[in-house]
This record gives sequence, structure tokens and C-alpha cells, in this order.
Amino acid sequence: MIQRAQSVYLLLVTVLMSFLLLWPYASLSPDANEILSFRSHAIVSVSSGTVTGILKLTLPLVMLVLIIGIISLVNIFMYQHRIKQIRICLLNTGLLI
Repeated sequence: MIQRAQSVYLLLVTVLMSFLLLWPYASLSPDANEILSFRSHAIVSVSSGTVTGILKLTLPLVMLVLIIGIISLVNIFMYQHRIKQIRICLLNTGLLI
């Protein structure tokens, strides 16, 4: 499965994209009681450790993270077709940018 160095990098991209689905990207504290947490699926308001409301759904971001992760995972197994693997890596790089 891991035939070349780029396969290791693709595996790393897949793992990091899966972390982006689980952990928040950023947290802001507009006042002392409330924290705004920017996650992949939504921007949520957290007060005293509990989610008090969803401010904005960010489903396009979820779809982009899933697509990038899936493309990277599938691309690992295309080591027999190196030229296709390079082209798909370029597409994936464009999606990441």
C-alpha cells in the first residue's frame, strides 16, 4: 500500500482532514460568559461548557473537508497509476487552496 513517499503524505492529509471534522478550528470570546466556537459543521455558541445555540451552519465546509479526505485516501491506492495519482494530487491541492 505505502509504495512511495507521496503515499505517506496522502495518508497524513487524510488523517489531518479527519481531525478537522472533530476539533474546532477557532474559538472567540466576545464576552466573559460566552464562547463562539467555529467547527466544521457550524458556528456554535457555548456557555458554561454547554452548547447554547447554533449561529450558522457551515455544510459547504464539511463537504469540502470530506471530499479532500476521501480523494486523498483513494489516491493512496492508485500507486500503480502514477500519472493519474499526480493529476489527482494536483486537483486535491487546488481544493486545499
